[in-house]
Amino acid sequence: DRESQKLQWLTHCVEEVNEGTQWVIPALKQMREICLLYLESPVNYSSVHHPTSRFYYRNEIISHLDQNYHLLSQICSNLSQYMMKIKEIKEKSPDIDPDSYCIDDRFNHYQQYQIRLDFIRFALKDGQLWLGLSQALM
Repeated sequence: DRESQKLQWLTHCVEEVNEGTQWVIPALKQMREICLLYLESPVNYSSVHHPTSRFYYRNEIISHLDQNYHLLSQICSNLSQYMMKIKEIKEKSPDIDPDSYCIDDRFNHYQQYQIRLDFIRFALKDGQLWLGLSQALM
């Protein structure tokens, strides 16, 4: 069914982020688009699940991903690892232009970190989550 397919794709995308492959950026974009398929919760929403779906609202699915897969921690860690790689590359080749340099041959440096930061902001806002101190310090 459609709901289980969305959850399978989200799980697959989280695995890509965890593995830190060249598919992190497409995975984050895909996760955002899938999460946007879920409705926003109403203002006076209580966490009563609806019988027609396991996850009915966007904040529920994002919260599920964070609780079960430590999504925010994984993305913060991935961003930190990416920035360390870029610093090493920049030390070896100081003339690299961040506008044109693509570590994965698709997304330039600005896109690499901005998409990660945008997804963190999206998850915090739409998932009604908080960024922990350890995540913020990465």
